[in-house]
Amino acid sequence: MPAPAHPRTVQVLGVRHSPGPALPDGACDTHVHLFDPADRYPYAADRGYLPPDALPADLRALHRHLGISRTVLVQPSPYGTDNTRLLRPTCDASSWTTRRRSTDGDRRR
Repeated sequence: MPAPAHPRTVQVLGVRHSPGPALPDGACDTHVHLFDPADRYPYAADRGYLPPDALPADLRALHRHLGISRTVLVQPSPYGTDNTRLLRPTCDASSWTTRRRSTDGDRRR
């Protein structure tokens, strides 16, 4: 018989997540990819893998559950050099702050 689930366990993208120790205020997930349906944001023809959808709402739910308040979105390789998905608003704009770092190191907001 499997062990009972933690009372605060949630399922996101088919994976069960239970909170561990409390994270400090301002905890940051430093490497996150978002994947929307391919008909909305097409993948590169020469991509190395086909990812499942990983939507902003799923990410927000998981981070809220885990106590993560900051996120670094990273361009995933299946989109190749098309940054359209990364640059689109990901959900309620009031809850996200965007900082972009250009290749020459200038920080832009």
